[in-house]
Amino acid sequence: MLAVALALASINASQRHDVTVSIDFGNPSGFTNIEIDGFSGEKEQSIIFDLLREAFEENASSYLPDGYILNI
Repeated sequence: MLAVALALASINASQRHDVTVSIDFGNPSGFTNIEIDGFSGEKEQSIIFDLLREAFEENASSYLPDGYILNI
């Protein structure tokens, strides 16, 4: 998931389209491998999920065609 977020972030911002992004991490406590260099506590994981959500929301319109819906 992080690789996809980073790929979306690298797309040229001038190519933005009208897209809808819907993100539901479901049961975040079930993601036991969410860690960045020891940044793995419950509060830290919440921050990581927020950063992932923001990356998708901010960059999906640069990557997807007009009218697309991204559900994660």
